[in-house]
Amino acid sequence: MTAQTKYETMTGRERLAMSVSDEALAFKRDTLAELSADLLTKPVHALRWCGEAIEAAARLSVAGWMNEALSKDASLEEMRTAAEKRMRHSAQYPARSTSPVINLSDDEERMAWMDALLKIEEAIAHDEAEAARA
Repeated sequence: MTAQTKYETMTGRERLAMSVSDEALAFKRDTLAELSADLLTKPVHALRWCGEAIEAAARLSVAGWMNEALSKDASLEEMRTAAEKRMRHSAQYPARSTSPVINLSDDEERMAWMDALLKIEEAIAHDEAEAARA
């Protein structure tokens, strides 16, 4: 079975789990590791480019939540409801700090939650389409 064929036969839940697997998140971890190393050797340069690390940290945080929910056998609907709740809270109470880093972190976390919500909805849509075909 080819990788494409295997992916096509996966359930929405399996596809979602694959999207937040260690392999899929390796780049984000590498970004944070690179920032950590650069902070020790060239801190000013590292801080100038910390936006990528903030984005990586936000995505890893949300992916961690998704992995935990999947490991606890949360339904895709439960996950969607939780992600929607986080999105509503973030929209209702956005960061309004004088610190650009706090505001950037809040923006990146909101984008990570939106991406998670889209992935969850794609998984639900996939399963609904498969059920309709059966």
